[in-house]
Amino acid sequence: MEKNKEITLEMIMQKLEAIEAGNLQQQSGMLNTSQAAVFLGISEDHLARLTGKRKIPFYKNGKYNLFDINDLKTYLRRERIASNEEIESQAETRVALARLEKKYAGRGMRIHTE
Repeated sequence: MEKNKEITLEMIMQKLEAIEAGNLQQQSGMLNTSQAAVFLGISEDHLARLTGKRKIPFYKNGKYNLFDINDLKTYLRRERIASNEEIESQAETRVALARLEKKYAGRGMRIHTE
């Protein structure tokens, strides 16, 4: 029973930090390490590893790291995983383009995909 109370307290603290991060976000758009970790839903240790590998952009303020909320949103969007429907649609498009390229290759025509 004691462990359940600790988990509940930890969850409450995370929610409180998220609320504080949201309030700070509205004021300055910059988050400290703790707030950025809560915003991303990861531990501070994991965030430190990401910054150490330069996977997430950050600013130095003396010995502290600060994170722009827009950079964090961009990072989250970059980590998006496509749905099966999106993957199938992309595959169908590639197959169709490959067929067109093959069909018109002998005529000196190129198919532009972008």
